[in-house]
Amino acid sequence: MLIAALVLLAAMAASASVVAARWADEAQREREQELLRIGNEIAGALAAYAKDSAGSTYSRPRELEALLEDRRAFGIKRYLRRIEPDPMTGQPAWGVIRAEDGGIAGVFSHGEKRPFLRVPRALSHVDLPVVDRYADWKFTPRQVTKS
Repeated sequence: MLIAALVLLAAMAASASVVAARWADEAQREREQELLRIGNEIAGALAAYAKDSAGSTYSRPRELEALLEDRRAFGIKRYLRRIEPDPMTGQPAWGVIRAEDGGIAGVFSHGEKRPFLRVPRALSHVDLPVVDRYADWKFTPRQVTKS
């Protein structure tokens, strides 16, 4: 009887670890999708900021907060409602890619895990290659043409 109870307990522990691993994978997949969405939104906001910069001294914001409230022209223009935290780390800070002029050219996550997405991905504002870790995805907008 005792052996049967131990075998049952071992089987329950093994199945619980499988369930926990699948749950962790699913949570990471959801955070990965959030990273793609947020990174694409930031890249789109950077592209819109650059497009609206015709004749302006700065075609790129110096800080991400400038995307929340752009006062370069008459009135206020908002490219983002808020700067969401990096879903892979849970931290509010994003890695920032600086252009030669010191402005922000793009952002990246500080996440070190390997993405589930293993094929190149074209989003509405960004083209992402296959990478070994989330930090290697660079959310820089495609070339912006001023109209």
